[in-house]
Amino acid sequence: MAHDAAPVAAPVNERRQGIDLFNKTWGFIDNASRTVEEAEAMVHCAEASFWHWSQAPEATGQNFNIGYWQLSRVYSLAKFPEMAAYYGERCRATAYEHDLAPFYKAYAWEALARAAQVAGNESQCADYLKEAEALLPAITDADELGLIEPDLAQLR
Repeated sequence: MAHDAAPVAAPVNERRQGIDLFNKTWGFIDNASRTVEEAEAMVHCAEASFWHWSQAPEATGQNFNIGYWQLSRVYSLAKFPEMAAYYGERCRATAYEHDLAPFYKAYAWEALARAAQVAGNESQCADYLKEAEALLPAITDADELGLIEPDLAQLR
């Protein structure tokens, strides 16, 4: 029995796929009244985005850091604190391993604080929040402060 050759798929632009799925994930994040099915789709979207970015030859430590942060956020929103903490820790590790700007380090601590809050560990959340807030004076870009400060305020 002969097999027909499978059609050859067009090469995937991994970076483009990662970006598109990252942005699609934000639609789910911004939907405060998401259903269980939408929460599941949000997680799948974020995981797929990260996977595509991980395959892009031009991916940097900063790209990985941002992807880990988004994964931690969606797992927090989906109420999976263990996975949120895992990716929060990966976010923190990449921020410091790559000596990223204070903005990215602060968001790594924010991710860990959010995961701790979802787990019901308010003491740990407060400790992580202090680490994030300690980095705020080193963030000089007004747009970056405009992003991180409201997210930290949600955790107080």
